[in-house]
Amino acid sequence: MLYTPHLTDKLTQPKITTKQDNQNAIVMSREEALVTLTEKTSYPILQENGQRRYGPPPDWTGPQPPRGCEVFIGKIPRDCFEDELVPIFETVGRIYMFRLMMDFSGCNRGYGFCIYTNREDTRRAVTELDSYEIRRGKTLGVCFSVDNCRLFVGGIPKTKTKDEIMIEMLKVTEGVKDVIVYPSVADKTKNRGFAFVEYENHKAAAMARRKLIPGRIHLWGHQIAVDWAEPEREVDEDVMSKADRTAFAPLTSILDHISHRLQPSTILFYGPQPGRPAAPMEAKAETNFFIPLRHVMV
Repeated sequence: MLYTPHLTDKLTQPKITTKQDNQNAIVMSREEALVTLTEKTSYPILQENGQRRYGPPPDWTGPQPPRGCEVFIGKIPRDCFEDELVPIFETVGRIYMFRLMMDFSGCNRGYGFCIYTNREDTRRAVTELDSYEIRRGKTLGVCFSVDNCRLFVGGIPKTKTKDEIMIEMLKVTEGVKDVIVYPSVADKTKNRGFAFVEYENHKAAAMARRKLIPGRIHLWGHQIAVDWAEPEREVDEDVMSKADRTAFAPLTSILDHISHRLQPSTILFYGPQPGRPAAPMEAKAETNFFIPLRHVMV
């Protein structure tokens, strides 16, 4: 005789939960948490190019915050998302944009960036949230983010002028703001085989760097080498305000004296000397800070 289970049998039978059911529930809870966050703050959220952007504020009308308002956040648990992170970073100031790097599985990649509306809140975030215990035994690493907008481009024919390099870079990349070229010591009509390309923002520079990976694009039939240029160091305003300016007077006088005695090309570039190896450096004429570079092709 064929047995047909009654309705009561169906009700009393335990429901078998599969691994896929659990994963779907987790995904739904993540989505619900993000929806709840965006409904509460009215911030837009968008995922593209391997990152999820939360912001800017819906009532923001002016230009984006100045350089120096971004922090880097590392050691983020892979299953930790904006619904946990944003409330923590909001405790020190208003967030302009929060960016979380994502992988294809839906987990984060362990790091992200937070842009505040001003530099004071940015400094507070580094001071107060570095080593913050977000989970038991799990602490975040928070530090200032270097918003680099400059690329080093090597392998450039030495006969090319600044204008020619600018035109070529505009053809293959977007957002080019300026090109910096140094003349050869031996022949002032030639360049040194490299240039620094300044972009409008870090995103444009990062996209250009990705596009110019060696082997993909040749300029004037030459394979080029591309890397980040060493960024200028931001001088902390609090430190400078407490410093006694008279302490810098002797150094300034010495530098002024040296600058009047040396040729401009000598001031702008220091190369290796026989018996005295030295890293090539780039100097900006309006400052006394010399910026070391990782790779320089002479």
